Amino acid sequence: MQIDPQNPMPLYYQLYSILKTSIARGELAPGDALPAERKLADIHHVSRITVVKAIDLLEKDTLVERQQGRGTFVLAKHAQPTRTPTLGFLAGGLTHPYHHSIQMGIAKVASQARVNLNVLAHYHTSHRTSTYELDELSSRIDGLIVYPKGEGDASFYAQLSQRGLPLVMVDRYLTGINADIVTFDDKLTSYHLTEILLQRGHTRVAFVNYSEPDVSSSRNRLQGFANALHNRDLVVNEDNVWLDLYADYLPLEQSRSQTHLTQRLLDKLEETRVTALVAINHDVAARLAYDLMLISSERAHLAANGDGDSDYNLRMEVTSFGHKHPADYSPFHIAIAMQPGEALGKRAAETLLARLQAPDKSPHHERLPIEILHHGGHDLQSRFFSPFNSDISPTTSPTSSSPKSAQRDSFERSDS
Repeated sequence: MQIDPQNPMPLYYQLYSILKTSIARGELAPGDALPAERKLADIHHVSRITVVKAIDLLEKDTLVERQQGRGTFVLAKHAQPTRTPTLGFLAGGLTHPYHHSIQMGIAKVASQARVNLNVLAHYHTSHRTSTYELDELSSRIDGLIVYPKGEGDASFYAQLSQRGLPLVMVDRYLTGINADIVTFDDKLTSYHLTEILLQRGHTRVAFVNYSEPDVSSSRNRLQGFANALHNRDLVVNEDNVWLDLYADYLPLEQSRSQTHLTQRLLDKLEETRVTALVAINHDVAARLAYDLMLISSERAHLAANGDGDSDYNLRMEVTSFGHKHPADYSPFHIAIAMQPGEALGKRAAETLLARLQAPDKSPHHERLPIEILHHGGHDLQSRFFSPFNSDISPTTSPTSSSPKSAQRDSFERSDS
Protein backbone atom coordinates (compact mmCIF):
# COMPACT_ATOMS: atom_id res chain seq x y z
CA MET A 1 0.00 0.00 0.00
CA GLN A 2 1.20 3.48 -0.87
CA ILE A 3 0.31 6.95 0.29
CA ASP A 4 -2.11 8.58 -2.14
CA PRO A 5 -1.48 12.31 -2.58
CA GLN A 6 -5.02 12.71 -3.98
CA ASN A 7 -6.57 11.21 -0.85
CA PRO A 8 -8.01 13.93 1.42
CA MET A 9 -7.02 11.85 4.45
CA PRO A 10 -3.98 13.50 6.20
CA LEU A 11 -0.65 11.98 5.20
CA TYR A 12 0.27 10.97 8.75
CA TYR A 13 -3.01 9.05 9.05
CA GLN A 14 -2.46 7.30 5.73
CA LEU A 15 1.01 6.21 6.90
CA TYR A 16 -0.45 5.09 10.23
CA SER A 17 -3.04 2.94 8.35
CA ILE A 18 -0.32 1.41 6.15
CA LEU A 19 1.86 0.45 9.12
CA LYS A 20 -1.12 -0.78 11.12
CA THR A 21 -2.18 -3.02 8.21
CA SER A 22 1.36 -4.41 7.92
CA ILE A 23 1.30 -5.30 11.61
CA ALA A 24 -2.18 -6.87 11.35
CA ARG A 25 -1.08 -9.02 8.39
CA GLY A 26 2.06 -10.17 10.15
CA GLU A 27 4.37 -8.43 7.70
CA LEU A 28 5.76 -6.70 10.78
CA ALA A 29 5.78 -9.39 13.48
CA PRO A 30 6.00 -8.90 17.26
CA GLY A 31 9.56 -7.93 18.16
CA ASP A 32 10.36 -6.59 14.69
CA ALA A 33 11.83 -3.11 14.50
CA LEU A 34 10.14 -0.52 12.35
CA PRO A 35 12.40 1.14 9.80
CA ALA A 36 14.10 4.26 11.16
CA GLU A 37 12.02 7.41 11.01
CA ARG A 38 14.23 8.96 8.34
CA LYS A 39 14.04 5.80 6.21
CA LEU A 40 10.24 5.70 6.52
CA ALA A 41 10.14 9.33 5.42
CA ASP A 42 12.24 8.52 2.36
CA ILE A 43 10.25 5.40 1.46
CA HIS A 44 6.89 7.18 1.58
CA HIS A 45 8.06 10.59 0.40
CA VAL A 46 6.83 12.44 3.48
CA SER A 47 8.42 14.59 6.14
CA ARG A 48 9.92 13.18 9.31
CA ILE A 49 7.25 15.06 11.30
CA THR A 50 4.60 13.08 9.41
CA VAL A 51 6.37 9.83 10.36
CA VAL A 52 6.55 10.85 14.03
CA LYS A 53 2.80 11.60 14.12
CA ALA A 54 1.99 8.21 12.51
CA ILE A 55 4.14 6.34 15.05
CA ASP A 56 2.52 8.33 17.84
CA LEU A 57 -0.84 6.85 16.81
CA LEU A 58 0.59 3.33 16.67
CA GLU A 59 2.04 3.80 20.15
CA LYS A 60 -1.29 5.11 21.42
CA ASP A 61 -2.88 1.88 20.12
CA THR A 62 -0.14 -0.07 21.96
CA LEU A 63 0.88 -1.64 18.65
CA VAL A 64 4.47 -0.45 18.98
CA GLU A 65 6.89 0.63 21.69
CA ARG A 66 9.66 3.21 21.39
CA GLN A 67 12.87 2.14 23.10
CA GLN A 68 15.38 4.87 23.84
CA GLY A 69 18.50 4.52 21.72
CA ARG A 70 17.27 1.34 19.99
CA GLY A 71 14.27 2.27 17.85
CA THR A 72 10.58 1.39 17.59
CA PHE A 73 9.43 -2.23 17.97
CA VAL A 74 6.18 -4.09 17.31
CA LEU A 75 4.56 -5.31 20.51
CA ALA A 76 3.26 -8.83 21.04
CA LYS A 77 -0.44 -9.29 20.32
CA HIS A 78 -1.30 -10.00 23.92
CA ALA A 79 -0.08 -6.52 24.79
CA GLN A 80 -2.65 -4.93 22.50
CA PRO A 81 -5.87 -3.69 24.09
CA THR A 82 -8.95 -5.84 23.52
CA ARG A 83 -11.56 -4.21 21.34
CA THR A 84 -15.14 -5.16 20.55
CA PRO A 85 -15.28 -6.26 16.89
CA THR A 86 -17.68 -4.51 14.55
CA LEU A 87 -19.51 -6.43 11.82
CA GLY A 88 -20.89 -4.64 8.78
CA PHE A 89 -23.93 -5.52 6.68
CA LEU A 90 -24.24 -4.01 3.22
CA ALA A 91 -27.51 -4.63 1.36
CA GLY A 92 -29.05 -3.09 -1.71
CA GLY A 93 -31.84 -1.69 0.42
CA LEU A 94 -33.45 -2.61 3.73
CA THR A 95 -37.01 -1.64 2.88
CA HIS A 96 -37.70 -5.07 1.37
CA PRO A 97 -38.97 -7.57 3.98
CA TYR A 98 -36.49 -10.24 2.83
CA HIS A 99 -33.47 -7.95 3.31
CA HIS A 100 -34.85 -6.90 6.66
CA SER A 101 -35.21 -10.51 7.82
CA ILE A 102 -31.58 -11.19 6.86
CA GLN A 103 -30.53 -8.17 8.90
CA MET A 104 -32.54 -9.42 11.89
CA GLY A 105 -30.69 -12.75 11.77
CA ILE A 106 -27.33 -10.98 11.66
CA ALA A 107 -28.35 -8.67 14.51
CA LYS A 108 -29.39 -11.58 16.74
CA VAL A 109 -26.04 -13.32 16.34
CA ALA A 110 -24.16 -10.06 16.86
CA SER A 111 -26.11 -9.42 20.05
CA GLN A 112 -25.47 -12.93 21.38
CA ALA A 113 -21.75 -12.63 20.57
CA ARG A 114 -21.60 -9.13 22.10
CA VAL A 115 -20.15 -7.54 18.99
CA ASN A 116 -21.18 -4.36 17.22
CA LEU A 117 -23.19 -4.23 13.99
CA ASN A 118 -22.91 -1.41 11.47
CA VAL A 119 -25.66 -1.47 8.81
CA LEU A 120 -24.58 0.18 5.57
CA ALA A 121 -27.73 0.13 3.51
CA HIS A 122 -26.85 2.68 0.86
CA TYR A 123 -23.06 2.55 0.58
CA HIS A 124 -21.75 3.43 -2.89
CA THR A 125 -20.24 0.38 -4.62
CA SER A 126 -19.18 1.82 -7.97
CA HIS A 127 -15.97 0.62 -9.60
CA ARG A 128 -14.97 4.29 -9.37
CA THR A 129 -15.07 4.19 -5.57
CA SER A 130 -12.12 6.21 -4.29
CA THR A 131 -9.25 4.94 -2.18
CA TYR A 132 -10.47 7.26 0.56
CA GLU A 133 -13.94 5.66 0.59
CA LEU A 134 -12.48 2.16 0.69
CA ASP A 135 -10.08 3.09 3.50
CA GLU A 136 -12.87 4.79 5.40
CA LEU A 137 -15.13 1.71 5.17
CA SER A 138 -12.31 -0.69 6.09
CA SER A 139 -11.47 1.36 9.16
CA ARG A 140 -15.04 1.25 10.49
CA ILE A 141 -15.59 -2.52 10.49
CA ASP A 142 -13.69 -5.76 11.09
CA GLY A 143 -15.66 -7.86 8.61
CA LEU A 144 -18.47 -7.36 6.11
CA ILE A 145 -21.58 -9.35 5.15
CA VAL A 146 -22.76 -8.31 1.70
CA TYR A 147 -25.87 -8.86 -0.40
CA PRO A 148 -24.28 -8.05 -3.78
CA LYS A 149 -26.51 -6.47 -6.40
CA GLY A 150 -24.62 -7.79 -9.41
CA GLU A 151 -21.30 -8.19 -11.18
CA GLY A 152 -20.96 -4.40 -11.28
CA ASP A 153 -20.03 -4.60 -7.58
CA ALA A 154 -17.14 -7.02 -8.18
CA SER A 155 -14.36 -4.42 -8.33
CA PHE A 156 -15.51 -2.81 -5.10
CA TYR A 157 -15.52 -6.07 -3.14
CA ALA A 158 -12.25 -7.23 -4.72
CA GLN A 159 -10.56 -4.07 -3.47
CA LEU A 160 -11.97 -4.57 0.03
CA SER A 161 -10.72 -8.16 0.01
CA GLN A 162 -7.28 -7.02 -1.12
CA ARG A 163 -7.21 -4.74 1.91
CA GLY A 164 -7.60 -7.81 4.11
CA LEU A 165 -11.22 -7.20 5.08
CA PRO A 166 -13.05 -10.53 5.68
CA LEU A 167 -16.14 -10.85 3.46
CA VAL A 168 -19.19 -13.09 3.56
CA MET A 169 -21.60 -13.00 0.61
CA VAL A 170 -25.18 -13.85 1.52
CA ASP A 171 -28.04 -15.15 -0.70
CA ARG A 172 -26.04 -14.56 -3.90
CA TYR A 173 -22.37 -14.31 -4.77
CA LEU A 174 -19.85 -12.87 -7.21
CA THR A 175 -17.16 -14.99 -8.81
CA GLY A 176 -13.46 -14.34 -8.38
CA ILE A 177 -13.76 -12.69 -4.95
CA ASN A 178 -11.95 -14.08 -1.91
CA ALA A 179 -15.01 -14.45 0.32
CA ASP A 180 -17.07 -16.98 2.24
CA ILE A 181 -20.53 -17.60 0.75
CA VAL A 182 -23.80 -18.52 2.45
CA THR A 183 -26.77 -19.19 0.15
CA PHE A 184 -29.75 -21.45 -0.15
CA ASP A 185 -29.47 -24.53 -2.36
CA ASP A 186 -31.17 -22.69 -5.22
CA LYS A 187 -30.40 -25.16 -8.01
CA LEU A 188 -31.67 -28.27 -6.21
CA THR A 189 -34.75 -26.49 -4.86
CA SER A 190 -35.69 -25.12 -8.29
CA TYR A 191 -35.35 -28.65 -9.65
CA HIS A 192 -37.87 -29.89 -7.06
CA LEU A 193 -40.32 -27.02 -7.66
CA THR A 194 -40.28 -27.83 -11.36
CA GLU A 195 -40.53 -31.58 -10.77
CA ILE A 196 -43.68 -31.04 -8.67
CA LEU A 197 -45.39 -29.56 -11.74
CA LEU A 198 -44.04 -32.23 -14.08
CA GLN A 199 -45.27 -34.99 -11.78
CA ARG A 200 -48.71 -33.41 -11.90
CA GLY A 201 -48.91 -33.85 -15.67
CA HIS A 202 -47.65 -30.53 -16.98
CA THR A 203 -45.34 -30.64 -19.97
CA ARG A 204 -45.47 -26.94 -20.86
CA VAL A 205 -43.89 -25.23 -17.86
CA ALA A 206 -42.29 -21.76 -17.90
CA PHE A 207 -39.71 -20.15 -15.60
CA VAL A 208 -40.61 -16.55 -14.73
CA ASN A 209 -37.59 -14.40 -13.91
CA TYR A 210 -37.33 -10.88 -12.55
CA SER A 211 -35.13 -7.88 -13.33
CA GLU A 212 -31.87 -9.59 -12.23
CA PRO A 213 -31.31 -12.57 -14.56
CA ASP A 214 -27.51 -12.40 -14.20
CA VAL A 215 -27.15 -12.74 -10.42
CA SER A 216 -26.03 -16.13 -9.12
CA SER A 217 -29.33 -17.03 -7.42
CA SER A 218 -31.23 -16.41 -10.68
CA ARG A 219 -28.72 -18.41 -12.71
CA ASN A 220 -28.81 -21.35 -10.31
CA ARG A 221 -32.62 -21.42 -10.13
CA LEU A 222 -32.86 -21.33 -13.90
CA GLN A 223 -30.33 -24.18 -14.13
CA GLY A 224 -32.36 -26.29 -11.70
CA PHE A 225 -35.48 -25.66 -13.80
CA ALA A 226 -33.61 -26.63 -16.97
CA ASN A 227 -32.21 -29.80 -15.37
CA ALA A 228 -35.71 -30.96 -14.42
CA LEU A 229 -36.99 -30.45 -17.95
CA HIS A 230 -33.94 -32.07 -19.55
CA ASN A 231 -34.39 -35.14 -17.36
CA ARG A 232 -37.78 -35.62 -19.03
CA ASP A 233 -36.48 -34.84 -22.52
CA LEU A 234 -38.35 -31.53 -22.59
CA VAL A 235 -36.95 -28.53 -24.44
CA VAL A 236 -35.74 -25.35 -22.71
CA ASN A 237 -35.95 -22.25 -24.90
CA GLU A 238 -37.28 -18.70 -24.99
CA ASP A 239 -40.86 -20.00 -24.98
CA ASN A 240 -40.46 -21.28 -21.42
CA VAL A 241 -37.76 -18.99 -20.00
CA TRP A 242 -39.46 -15.64 -19.50
CA LEU A 243 -36.88 -12.95 -18.77
CA ASP A 244 -38.89 -9.97 -19.96
CA LEU A 245 -42.38 -10.57 -18.56
CA TYR A 246 -41.84 -8.49 -15.42
CA ALA A 247 -38.60 -6.70 -16.30
CA ASP A 248 -40.15 -3.32 -15.39
CA TYR A 249 -42.20 -4.66 -12.48
CA LEU A 250 -42.59 -2.71 -9.25
CA PRO A 251 -43.60 -4.33 -5.93
CA LEU A 252 -47.27 -5.28 -6.10
CA GLU A 253 -48.33 -2.55 -3.67
CA GLN A 254 -46.94 0.04 -6.12
CA SER A 255 -47.76 -1.68 -9.40
CA ARG A 256 -51.51 -2.36 -9.45
CA SER A 257 -51.84 0.33 -12.09
CA GLN A 258 -49.37 -1.49 -14.37
CA THR A 259 -52.16 -3.05 -16.41
CA HIS A 260 -49.80 -3.67 -19.32
CA LEU A 261 -48.20 -6.43 -17.22
CA THR A 262 -51.51 -8.30 -17.10
CA GLN A 263 -51.91 -8.02 -20.85
CA ARG A 264 -48.29 -9.08 -21.36
CA LEU A 265 -48.92 -12.26 -19.31
CA LEU A 266 -52.09 -13.03 -21.25
CA ASP A 267 -50.21 -12.60 -24.54
CA LYS A 268 -47.48 -14.97 -23.29
CA LEU A 269 -50.01 -17.61 -22.29
CA GLU A 270 -51.82 -17.45 -25.61
CA GLU A 271 -48.55 -17.55 -27.53
CA THR A 272 -46.83 -20.40 -25.68
CA ARG A 273 -49.82 -22.41 -24.34
CA VAL A 274 -47.96 -22.82 -21.05
CA THR A 275 -49.99 -24.51 -18.29
CA ALA A 276 -47.73 -24.07 -15.24
CA LEU A 277 -45.22 -21.55 -13.97
CA VAL A 278 -42.17 -21.53 -11.69
CA ALA A 279 -41.78 -18.06 -10.13
CA ILE A 280 -38.29 -16.98 -9.14
CA ASN A 281 -39.34 -15.18 -5.94
CA HIS A 282 -42.25 -13.99 -3.82
CA ASP A 283 -42.65 -10.67 -5.65
CA VAL A 284 -43.04 -12.39 -9.02
CA ALA A 285 -45.39 -14.99 -7.53
CA ALA A 286 -47.56 -12.26 -6.00
CA ARG A 287 -47.78 -10.40 -9.31
CA LEU A 288 -48.57 -13.63 -11.17
CA ALA A 289 -51.42 -14.38 -8.76
CA TYR A 290 -52.77 -10.85 -9.22
CA ASP A 291 -52.59 -10.98 -13.02
CA LEU A 292 -53.98 -14.50 -13.25
CA MET A 293 -56.96 -13.54 -11.11
CA LEU A 294 -57.61 -10.49 -13.29
CA ILE A 295 -57.48 -12.68 -16.41
CA SER A 296 -59.76 -15.28 -14.80
CA SER A 297 -62.22 -12.58 -13.72
CA GLU A 298 -62.33 -11.13 -17.23
CA ARG A 299 -62.95 -14.59 -18.69
CA ALA A 300 -65.80 -15.15 -16.21
CA HIS A 301 -67.29 -11.78 -17.11
CA LEU A 302 -67.20 -12.58 -20.83
CA ALA A 303 -68.73 -16.02 -20.22
CA ALA A 304 -71.55 -14.49 -18.16
CA ASN A 305 -72.37 -12.17 -21.06
CA GLY A 306 -72.28 -15.00 -23.54
CA ASP A 307 -69.12 -13.70 -25.19
CA GLY A 308 -66.71 -16.34 -23.96
CA ASP A 309 -66.22 -20.06 -23.49
CA SER A 310 -68.64 -21.65 -21.05
CA ASP A 311 -65.65 -23.38 -19.42
CA TYR A 312 -64.09 -20.07 -18.43
CA ASN A 313 -62.00 -21.18 -15.44
CA LEU A 314 -58.32 -20.38 -15.82
CA ARG A 315 -56.56 -23.60 -14.89
CA MET A 316 -52.98 -22.66 -14.11
CA GLU A 317 -50.57 -23.85 -11.41
CA VAL A 318 -47.66 -21.98 -9.89
CA THR A 319 -44.73 -22.99 -7.71
CA SER A 320 -42.28 -20.43 -6.40
CA PHE A 321 -39.50 -19.37 -4.11
CA GLY A 322 -40.63 -16.99 -1.38
CA HIS A 323 -39.88 -15.48 2.00
CA LYS A 324 -43.51 -15.68 3.15
CA HIS A 325 -46.66 -17.61 2.28
CA PRO A 326 -48.61 -16.58 -0.80
CA ALA A 327 -52.01 -15.09 -0.13
CA ASP A 328 -54.62 -17.69 0.75
CA TYR A 329 -56.90 -16.20 -1.89
CA SER A 330 -54.56 -17.29 -4.69
CA PRO A 331 -56.05 -20.44 -6.21
CA PHE A 332 -53.05 -20.96 -8.48
CA HIS A 333 -50.23 -21.54 -5.99
CA ILE A 334 -49.56 -25.20 -5.20
CA ALA A 335 -46.08 -25.13 -3.61
CA ILE A 336 -43.59 -22.64 -2.24
CA ALA A 337 -39.92 -23.02 -1.28
CA MET A 338 -39.64 -20.98 1.89
CA GLN A 339 -36.54 -18.78 2.21
CA PRO A 340 -36.10 -17.95 5.92
CA GLY A 341 -34.02 -14.80 5.62
CA GLU A 342 -33.39 -14.69 9.33
CA ALA A 343 -31.79 -18.16 9.30
CA LEU A 344 -29.65 -17.11 6.35
CA GLY A 345 -28.53 -13.96 8.17
CA LYS A 346 -27.69 -15.91 11.31
CA ARG A 347 -25.52 -18.36 9.42
CA ALA A 348 -23.75 -15.56 7.56
CA ALA A 349 -22.95 -13.80 10.85
CA GLU A 350 -21.71 -17.02 12.43
CA THR A 351 -19.52 -17.61 9.38
CA LEU A 352 -18.03 -14.12 9.60
CA LEU A 353 -17.29 -14.47 13.32
CA ALA A 354 -15.56 -17.80 12.62
CA ARG A 355 -13.55 -16.13 9.86
CA LEU A 356 -12.36 -13.43 12.27
CA GLN A 357 -11.06 -16.19 14.54
CA ALA A 358 -9.39 -18.13 11.69
CA PRO A 359 -8.49 -15.61 8.96
CA ASP A 360 -6.19 -18.03 7.09
CA LYS A 361 -8.79 -20.74 6.40
CA SER A 362 -9.81 -21.31 2.78
CA PRO A 363 -13.09 -19.67 1.70
CA HIS A 364 -16.16 -21.87 2.08
CA HIS A 365 -19.52 -21.98 0.25
CA GLU A 366 -22.36 -23.24 2.43
CA ARG A 367 -25.73 -24.04 0.84
CA LEU A 368 -28.66 -24.16 3.25
CA PRO A 369 -31.59 -26.49 2.46
CA ILE A 370 -35.02 -25.02 1.77
CA GLU A 371 -38.32 -26.44 2.99
CA ILE A 372 -40.99 -26.81 0.32
CA LEU A 373 -44.59 -26.36 1.47
CA HIS A 374 -47.45 -27.82 -0.57
CA HIS A 375 -50.77 -26.04 -0.65
CA GLY A 376 -53.35 -28.27 1.05
CA GLY A 377 -56.24 -27.07 -1.07
CA HIS A 378 -55.07 -28.89 -4.20
CA ASP A 379 -55.79 -32.55 -4.96
CA LEU A 380 -52.54 -34.13 -6.13
CA GLN A 381 -54.52 -36.79 -7.98
CA SER A 382 -56.51 -34.37 -10.11
CA ARG A 383 -56.46 -34.11 -13.89
CA PHE A 384 -55.25 -30.93 -15.52
CA PHE A 385 -56.30 -28.74 -18.37
CA SER A 386 -54.52 -25.86 -20.03
CA PRO A 387 -55.74 -22.30 -19.55
CA PHE A 388 -57.22 -22.60 -23.04
CA ASN A 389 -58.94 -25.98 -22.65
CA SER A 390 -56.19 -28.13 -24.19
CA ASP A 391 -56.15 -31.36 -22.20
CA ILE A 392 -53.05 -32.59 -20.38
CA SER A 393 -52.73 -36.28 -19.75
CA PRO A 394 -52.87 -37.19 -16.05
CA THR A 395 -49.83 -38.73 -14.42
CA THR A 396 -49.18 -40.64 -11.25
CA SER A 397 -49.16 -38.29 -8.31
CA PRO A 398 -46.07 -37.79 -6.08
CA THR A 399 -45.51 -40.12 -3.17
CA SER A 400 -46.78 -37.43 -0.85
CA SER A 401 -50.34 -37.80 -2.19
CA SER A 402 -51.70 -38.20 1.32
CA PRO A 403 -50.03 -35.28 3.07
CA LYS A 404 -50.46 -34.39 6.68
CA SER A 405 -52.41 -31.26 7.49
CA ALA A 406 -50.34 -28.15 8.06
CA GLN A 407 -50.25 -25.89 11.07
CA ARG A 408 -49.23 -22.79 9.13
CA ASP A 409 -51.89 -21.39 6.79
CA SER A 410 -53.05 -24.08 4.38
CA PHE A 411 -49.66 -25.46 3.45
CA GLU A 412 -48.11 -28.86 3.99
CA ARG A 413 -44.47 -29.58 4.74
CA SER A 414 -42.31 -31.47 2.27
CA ASP A 415 -38.56 -32.05 2.30
CA SER A 416 -36.82 -30.27 -0.55
